[in-house]
Amino acid sequence: MAGINIPELQLNINGPVKKFNNNGISMSLIGYSNGTEVKGYLVSITNGRNGGVTILTFTSSQLFSNKHYEIVNFVANGIQYLN
Repeated sequence: MAGINIPELQLNINGPVKKFNNNGISMSLIGYSNGTEVKGYLVSITNGRNGGVTILTFTSSQLFSNKHYEIVNFVANGIQYLN
């Protein structure tokens, strides 16, 4: 499975990668951070010129909530690229 795999952090995609607006993707993540089970969510948006930004949140599985999705989506929806 594709993801991040370093000694302190292992994150893998959990479910489908979804389209985000016209120029991005979003995905849910699961894994471990220093031995603690975590859940996460990210949105990655391209600028159409070989650049972009990724917003990522993760926390322990017990603390993860819909608020994490809402915050990342709010930030991602506010991004505007300048020409």
